[in-house]
Amino acid sequence: MSVHGTQQVRKVCCKCEKDLHGQPREKDHEGNYWCKPCSQADKLHKLHVESGICEGCGEAVGNKQLIQLAGEALCPNCRERRFKFGIKSNRATSSSSGSLIDSLKSLLKR
Repeated sequence: MSVHGTQQVRKVCCKCEKDLHGQPREKDHEGNYWCKPCSQADKLHKLHVESGICEGCGEAVGNKQLIQLAGEALCPNCRERRFKFGIKSNRATSSSSGSLIDSLKSLLKR
């Protein structure tokens, strides 16, 4: 795209591909654009992984027991339930603020 000799950069969320032109957004160190919800979800995911918190049940189990499965860091119990009973991700149904509070509570239990 060109506007009077200058090239316009297309601003699209690298996660959900939403058009971010004129919208609040963040840019990472690699130059990727993130919409606010995807950025917050990614930061929460990184917090869970770094803290050893299962994203399925919210329990602090330690980094060594967590395994990435379908974009989530899960403990052995949650992985087993997902495969055995076909339980879907909690991410789609839980709010990010509730997840953050649960994560902090789990960290304080350590």
